[in-house]
Amino acid sequence: MVDLGRGRTALAQTDCDIDCLSDKVSALTRRVVALEKILGVGGVARSTKAGVAKENFKGIGGGMASGTDWAKVGGTDFSFDQTLYGNVDSVTWQGWLENGTGSVRLFDSTNGRGVDGSEMTLSSDSRASFYSAPLAIWRGQNQYYIQVKSATGGSVTISGARLRIITK
Repeated sequence: MVDLGRGRTALAQTDCDIDCLSDKVSALTRRVVALEKILGVGGVARSTKAGVAKENFKGIGGGMASGTDWAKVGGTDFSFDQTLYGNVDSVTWQGWLENGTGSVRLFDSTNGRGVDGSEMTLSSDSRASFYSAPLAIWRGQNQYYIQVKSATGGSVTISGARLRIITK
């Protein structure tokens, strides 16, 4: 015990406690590096069959919003962590724009930013499909949702939106 004055005391770390903690941190670091090698993250590629790509999809829904500023499409909240898919080559998104002229994008609410590469501007009297270029997804488990912005201030409807994840 260490006297902190005014009747306060604290437990002091001993050399043994610090050494034990250091050993635990080293062991944990080794485990993380090993897991990153298996998952193909952290700069180390996972070995797979050469040239074989796998396509995965994650549904993110749809809905309607209106206004000339970016507006959240209700019910489109989702979480995504690309490291859960292994060696990801690219992530894109796609869906349908119905009855409107405007822009759509994904918004990363964890990091407070529009996802780079996700914004597209479309015009449709009925229904038009959209396909993005590869997205700049930030590392980690992040929360996202769809945003729309109408060119006329009217409503814009998105349906069938999904992420397309290509792994190798």
